[in-house]
Amino acid sequence: MYGPHENEDITMALSDTGWLLRNERTGLETTDGVELTYVTLTPQSNYTYSETGEKDDEGRDYYSRSDADHAGTSELYALIGDSSEWQLLATYDGTTVTLQDGFTDLTVNGATVYLPEGTAQVKVVAKTDKDSLTVSYSVGLTVRPTEEVIRIIEAAMEANDYVLLQLFNYAAMQSYTPNGDEWEHSNDFARAYLHGHVYRVGASETKSFRFVEVDQSNRRVVLQTGATVAEQSNITAQSEYNEAIEEGTIPYVSGGTWYDLLPLGVTADLSTVTLSGGDTLKDAYVIENYKGSGRELVVVKADFADHSRYTISGYRNTQTVSFTAYYSLEGYDQETINLSNFRNVIAFESDDSWIGNVAGLTGEPDDPYAGNHRESLTYLGVDAGLMTDLDSERDDPSFVYAGAYLADASEIDLMQVAGLSKNVSVSGSGLPVRHERGGYHQGDLRHRHPGRDRGLCAHGRGCGLRRQPVEGRLPLRQCVPAAADGCGSRGVLFHRI
Repeated sequence: MYGPHENEDITMALSDTGWLLRNERTGLETTDGVELTYVTLTPQSNYTYSETGEKDDEGRDYYSRSDADHAGTSELYALIGDSSEWQLLATYDGTTVTLQDGFTDLTVNGATVYLPEGTAQVKVVAKTDKDSLTVSYSVGLTVRPTEEVIRIIEAAMEANDYVLLQLFNYAAMQSYTPNGDEWEHSNDFARAYLHGHVYRVGASETKSFRFVEVDQSNRRVVLQTGATVAEQSNITAQSEYNEAIEEGTIPYVSGGTWYDLLPLGVTADLSTVTLSGGDTLKDAYVIENYKGSGRELVVVKADFADHSRYTISGYRNTQTVSFTAYYSLEGYDQETINLSNFRNVIAFESDDSWIGNVAGLTGEPDDPYAGNHRESLTYLGVDAGLMTDLDSERDDPSFVYAGAYLADASEIDLMQVAGLSKNVSVSGSGLPVRHERGGYHQGDLRHRHPGRDRGLCAHGRGCGLRRQPVEGRLPLRQCVPAAADGCGSRGVLFHRI
């Protein structure tokens, strides 16, 4: 850009003219909610160009540029609130910022000016009588959790667990001749990408129920029953996983109760109850003839250590229980016995108020018919009624269920001394119990369900966001994008030589 008058003062005004928050997937956007918080000024750079005496192939002169001259004073202006009048906030001579009087919440630290509340736009004005002028500054901003901002974030999370928002920054450069006439006017924009994940935890429970051996001396069949509860997250960084637990963004199981309903005629040996290493057994007891079924309900209460570990899908926490059970052979005189119809079902109740926040993989409110978990009724089958209302004092969505048949038990040889360990089928699927039917195994957590979001971070060239947890009006506690650093504008003005 060349000036109309050589070696006369030319004024340049560089301003941020507006902001736009947009989600490309939903098409929703808003200019609401953005508030500028600070401006960091830099010294203006003035340059002089001199002819080299050389020309290009088309006969145009070559010029050399001098080193930068930082002489000159820049002025910082702002539009505050609904006012359309630019107010002078500060001047900067390249070394010292001088604040204007009359602003109680205007402060400075070095070359950074912290703006009055409600600042909507800023402008930096500089002058030069040299051949070219460069002016630049950076701004910090806050995106407030207004109704429109929250609506856009909610819609984005509903559309996908991976959220990508764009924050557009529009800027203008205007230059004026010494008599005040506008000489040049140009506009530009930049964008920052706000990336975020909705942190999810899918809850599942699997059941093991296997034949161990025939105990000839005590005339009984020895069985082993157990269960594993798993909370699979989509968080792959341990620091973020721990922070999400601490903030309550994701559910975390610190203790709980198992309700194991044994087949008719099977009795539990409570002395054999085993938990995961580090867990604490608080209580274990049997309710006989549970709800008139003639069956034993084994209740095991425990506090849990942290068993979280990294998996390819994200951090996963698990809790396990197992114990030995017996089926009496008194009065039975056959050489073989068929126990293939033995089905063992179990419920787990978390001590915390919820377990899982993924649609189809979240806890039931002590009612498997509620439909929160897609496998509840499949696992429980005809025993679903018996597994309802296990805890009369709670109806939080903190229950998950599992069930298994005693596999390969159609012809147990009662004459054997040593038993044979068998695979177990889950829900009659024919799959080994190690396969977590309905759980998260080797897959991404990409289910859509309103949940708790840890927050959005911006990653853009020269522009980052700090997180500020804010209590919003989302289905659960929500963090919204907050402070941005390093967003800025840069203008370059050339005089005519």
